[in-house]
Amino acid sequence: MSVDFPVDITFPLIDHEPYWERSCKKEFGLVDCCQHGNSWKQCYAENYIKRMITNFDVAKGDKMENIIKFLELFRYHIFNLEIPTFSADFQIEKIPQHFVNLTSLQLKYSPVLREDKRKNVNIFNKQLTGKNNSV
Repeated sequence: MSVDFPVDITFPLIDHEPYWERSCKKEFGLVDCCQHGNSWKQCYAENYIKRMITNFDVAKGDKMENIIKFLELFRYHIFNLEIPTFSADFQIEKIPQHFVNLTSLQLKYSPVLREDKRKNVNIFNKQLTGKNNSV
């Protein structure tokens, strides 16, 4: 079966690991499924969400509603998530709200973002502002 079908159609319907192995290699290049529970489907889901969150940019027309659709789609398949950078416009509190099996989460703020020091709250409620925005 071709791996060119949209993920929102194939993900709930296909559990065949060799299909997801081919999809991962085509979509993400060399990936190590050992870091994703030895499941190619989980590897695909975690890398897909990581890319969506990392590349989220309101200026390019990205909307939270589109990402929430995929958060719901991958709801039970995300266990380990490492987000290297994320936009100040991304609602980071959506991650623990949607992924019920999440056991490991690593977040790193973008170097062009800084923390809003006016509020002293936990990580999921921190407000970030752009480098050029006033605090």
